[in-house]
Amino acid sequence: MREYRNKIVVLASSFTIDDKQNVEQTQAINLLETRKIPFEVVDAFDPTMMKRRDELQKLMPDSAQYPQFFVVDDNEETSYVGDLGRLQDIDEDSGLSESIIGAHPLIMTWERLLGAGYRNKLLLLVSTMKVCRKQTYRQERAMQLLRAKRIPFDTIDAADQSLIDRRNEMFEISGIRGQYPQFFLTEKTGETHYIGDWDTIENINDTSGLPQSMIETNPGAVTWDRLLNAGVAI
Repeated sequence: MREYRNKIVVLASSFTIDDKQNVEQTQAINLLETRKIPFEVVDAFDPTMMKRRDELQKLMPDSAQYPQFFVVDDNEETSYVGDLGRLQDIDEDSGLSESIIGAHPLIMTWERLLGAGYRNKLLLLVSTMKVCRKQTYRQERAMQLLRAKRIPFDTIDAADQSLIDRRNEMFEISGIRGQYPQFFLTEKTGETHYIGDWDTIENINDTSGLPQSMIETNPGAVTWDRLLNAGVAI
């Protein structure tokens, strides 16, 4: 999972005589915990939460029953999401392939709803000194791909004399000199790992486009999410 900037607020009630409400509240909590979605619960029956309950109720339909769901962004603004059915739709759509989601900007997924980001980022070692068309193409294609996927990355130009020390450091990590582009993973800890060449990046991108159900059954598959969050070194 990616890190999320926003979180879900569940408006529920610990007092109810409605079996359906109890079941739906339990289903909702189980779903959010299983998906590792950040959330908090506002108990409408708790007198200490009355003010927050009233604020949330102003955002939802008058006839709505518990549980109801909201999203709080990193500016502390709260928006209404919907009921359990809506939450389940979001969860189902989040399992679609990246290619389908990318082609349909109105599809709501956990990542779109919660403002997903990555813990780590990529580092590209390239060279603006043109050696061959293949190298130039792969460098340009790599940057286009990463921007399209909103993958965070930095670039080191091996032809830049002011970056020679940094370039040589990358050569030592990869064990490869004079071949571009090379791709590295920079973790939040400051550690840098060699990932591979352009073919490796293409494979990661292709794997990331598989259905989520298929990815989950293959723990060894390297996707953007796994690479940029778990810090997987290939």
